Amino acid sequence: MTSLFSKSSLYGISTACNIGIQLVMIPILLRNISIEEYGVVGLYLGLVAIFTAVLPMSSENALARSVFEKNENLNRQVFETANAVVIIIFVSSLVLIIGIRRWLSETLFLISLLALLSSFLQVFTNFILVQLQMRERVVSYFLISISQAILILGLTIYWLPTFGVWARYTSPIFALLFILVSYCLLTNFKYVHLKLGILGWDYVRNVGFPLAPHSLLNVSSLYIDRFFLKIFNYDVLLGFYTISSQLINAVGGALSSVNNAYTPWIFNRLGQQKSLNFIALIGAFALACIFMMMLIFWVIPLVPDSKYAIIVNSLYLIPIYVFFESTYYLTCPLLYFKKLGTSISIATFISAVIKFALLGGYLLSNSPTMDGILTILIASVAIKTLMTLFFVKLNYKSISK
Repeated sequence: MTSLFSKSSLYGISTACNIGIQLVMIPILLRNISIEEYGVVGLYLGLVAIFTAVLPMSSENALARSVFEKNENLNRQVFETANAVVIIIFVSSLVLIIGIRRWLSETLFLISLLALLSSFLQVFTNFILVQLQMRERVVSYFLISISQAILILGLTIYWLPTFGVWARYTSPIFALLFILVSYCLLTNFKYVHLKLGILGWDYVRNVGFPLAPHSLLNVSSLYIDRFFLKIFNYDVLLGFYTISSQLINAVGGALSSVNNAYTPWIFNRLGQQKSLNFIALIGAFALACIFMMMLIFWVIPLVPDSKYAIIVNSLYLIPIYVFFESTYYLTCPLLYFKKLGTSISIATFISAVIKFALLGGYLLSNSPTMDGILTILIASVAIKTLMTLFFVKLNYKSISK
C-alpha cells in the first residue's frame, strides 16, 4: 500500500500540473477570443480525443498488458503490430477527411486535419507512456507528461498574439514532436520500436481489439454532447459547456492519475491471489462525495454573480460524477486483469447508447440548460459503473475482502 501511495503521489503531481496548465489556458484564451469561438476549441479538443482513441484501436492496451507476459520478444512484436494499425487507420482517416471536405466549413476542415495530426503524435507518445506506466517507471512518466503540458502552454502563449486561436491548434503538434524526438535520442529508443509488423497480430486482436469499442464509445460519449450542441446551433451554451466539461475532465484526469499507479499495483496483488475490500472503499468514496457536495452548496451563494455564474451554479453535480467515476476506476481493472475486454466494452456500449438517446431527446424537446446536459453525462457514467460492477460480481467470488 505504501508503494501505491508513493507512486500515486508522482502521478498526482504530474496530473495536477497538467490540470493546472489546462485551467490556466482557459482565461488566457478567453481574453483573446469570444465564448462562441471557445466552443470551437471544444470541438477541436473533442476531435483530438476521438482520433486518439480511433487510431490505435486499443492496441495500446495490448501493449500495456504484454508487459506482464514477461516476454520482451512478444512486447516488441505487439509494438510493431500496433505501429502498423496506427499507420493504416491514420491514412484512412486522412483520406476520409479530405473526401468529406465539401461538407465541412474551412475552419472545421483545417482543425480536423490538425486534430488528426496531433492525435497521431499523441498515440505514439502514449505507446511510450503505457510502457513506462506498466513497468512502473514513474519518474520518466512524470517528466514526459510535465514537459508536454508545459511546452503546449508555452507555445500557445508565445504564438497567441500572432496566430490567435490557431496557436492552440498547432502548439500540441510541435510539443509532441519535440517530446518524441528528445525521448528517443536521450534513451536510445528504450521501449520504442520503429518497425511495422504483424507477428503480434493475434495478441493485439485478442487483448486489445475487444477493448476498442469501450475506448471509442467512452470517448465519444464524453465529447458527443459538444457536437450535438453545435449541430443544434447552441453556440453560446457550447462555449460555456466546454469550460464546464473541462473542469469535469480535470477531475477525471486526477482520478486517472491514481489509476496509473493503481492498475499495475492491483495486477500484482491479483497475481499473488490477494485482493481488497472494494465494498468498503466504495462506501468511503460515497461519504467523501457527500461531504464535497455539502461544501459546494455552502460555497456557491458566497460567489459573486458574473457571466460565468451558469458554470458556478452547476458545480454541485461534480461530486456525483466523482463518485461514479472513481468507483469505475476502482473496479474496471479487475475485468482488464482477466482479459475481459468484451465485458468492459458492453458496459460502455450500453451507457453510450442510453446517453445518445437521452441527449438527442432532450435537445429536441427542451431548451437545454447546463444542469440538464451535465445530468445526462452523469447518468451515462453511473450506468457504465453499475454495469462494470455487475460484470465484476459475475467473475469474482467476492469483492468485499
